[in-house]
Amino acid sequence: MDGGNTYANTNVSYTGSKSIYSYTISGLSIGIPYTVYTMARNSVGNSAPISTPPTILFNKPDAPVLYNAEINNRSIDISFSTPLDNGNAIVRYECSVDNMITYRDIGLPLNNQYNIPNLENGTVYSVSVRAVNYGGNSNASNTKYVIPATIPDPPVVYTLPGDRNIDISFDTPLSNGGNAITRYEYSLNNGNTYIPVGFPRNNMFNVYNLVNGNTYGVCMRAVNYRGNSLVSNIIPSIPCTVPKEPIITAVVSKHNALEIFFRPPTDNGGAPILGYKYAYILGNI
Repeated sequence: MDGGNTYANTNVSYTGSKSIYSYTISGLSIGIPYTVYTMARNSVGNSAPISTPPTILFNKPDAPVLYNAEINNRSIDISFSTPLDNGNAIVRYECSVDNMITYRDIGLPLNNQYNIPNLENGTVYSVSVRAVNYGGNSNASNTKYVIPATIPDPPVVYTLPGDRNIDISFDTPLSNGGNAITRYEYSLNNGNTYIPVGFPRNNMFNVYNLVNGNTYGVCMRAVNYRGNSLVSNIIPSIPCTVPKEPIITAVVSKHNALEIFFRPPTDNGGAPILGYKYAYILGNI
């Protein structure tokens, strides 16, 4: 290593076939070129030396800093700093999502931003990054714990119209998208505007102060950290009640008969009149 002037005896190791040998030289300095000479010796003496090309020892890079780990649908967007390479260019970065047990090669992503795909929504991932050069792997970056998620599935809605009100019930969405639902919202105008309703007991609630006879397009959506679900099924619902009584205008007595004249009710209760019924009793009331 000093031009072939000084040699040291060394122990060598070999493969099972004893055709390939190796040895390690320790205590060398980073950044300095070394030329290594190797000779064989026996009881007579040493062979002529054979040299390696000049080789510079490099240090591994510093650890990057993981800035962000943003959740997406079955993926995570990460961004990180460029660390010091300590004299040797960084050849790639690697990321881990399992607490540094395994790493995946992510190359040299543009602007140090990368999307980690093929994850499971609702699963906790411990995300970290390391840099690699010819000196080895850097220490791991700081770790961020994140849970990929997407919007929830929509609920399924049922309605029961009443007098100036509508009873609304719904089925819980099949999936919360991997993130807890934070509230439900309902709409009476086909999803144009929504009103928060929180978490109704037994998934049932009543909307009152409505107008009998008006058609309301009832629908709902679920909300989580990722956003609003798609709109549920839309049910046209018409609040209504029984009609007011008809207005008797005249009673005409005929042979063995009475002819009754009347006007329709002033209020049909919010639903079309389907017909009329009558009843009679004998004698005075």
